[in-house]
Amino acid sequence: MSVFIRRYLPVVILLLFAGLSAGLLLNRPQPQQKIVETMVPVLEVVQVKKQQLAFNVNAYGMVKPKHQAELVTQVSGIVNRLAPAFAVGQFVQKDDVLAYLDDDDYHADLAQAQATLAQAKALLEQEIARGIVAKKTLRHVATTKQSALGLRIPQRKQQQANVNFAKAALARAQRNVDRTIITAPFDGLITEKHINVGSHVNIGGQLGHIYGTDIARIRLPVTPRSFSFIDQNPLNTTVVLSNER
Repeated sequence: MSVFIRRYLPVVILLLFAGLSAGLLLNRPQPQQKIVETMVPVLEVVQVKKQQLAFNVNAYGMVKPKHQAELVTQVSGIVNRLAPAFAVGQFVQKDDVLAYLDDDDYHADLAQAQATLAQAKALLEQEIARGIVAKKTLRHVATTKQSALGLRIPQRKQQQANVNFAKAALARAQRNVDRTIITAPFDGLITEKHINVGSHVNIGGQLGHIYGTDIARIRLPVTPRSFSFIDQNPLNTTVVLSNER
């Protein structure tokens, strides 16, 4: 009996495994077949019509004045007084007084120039009178023998030149007096102030800085792609500005 079991037991075990394997294979679930759906594209046909469209192009830039200037002096001196409008952030109009410089020396120069001119005019009148006397004295002398020096013509021309020189000096002295009063060159906004009462300024010294308020410019950078949407005729382009704080 034991010999039979030892001989046929492996065969029986193999047969059992074979039967179990066959049973599992026969009872395994069958894979479901997936139905492939065909995607049919949906097309919509639209008729294209040529028409004018407006495109919006956004850009950002800084507001800058068209006119701006450094306030400088054309004469030297000490600042005697400042106008209340000459302060950073204040708006001024053209020819508004901003500062006054000490003008005592310039008024003295003006008085001296006036006196020099009066003296030159007096000498010219005297020379004209001498010329008239010389002409009467030489009336009996032939014209060909009369000299310009004898008729005092060169002397009169010299005195006339002195009068012209004195007039130019007087005009310069008057301008220097006027330049002691610093005024705004145009309507604008004071952005910088470099002086105070008692400050000494030299010719060309900077007093401050002013921005013009009449016209402002904004440079708006535009990309090449956006530029193609801008009409080259400025009359067909509308610009809308807005500020951001």
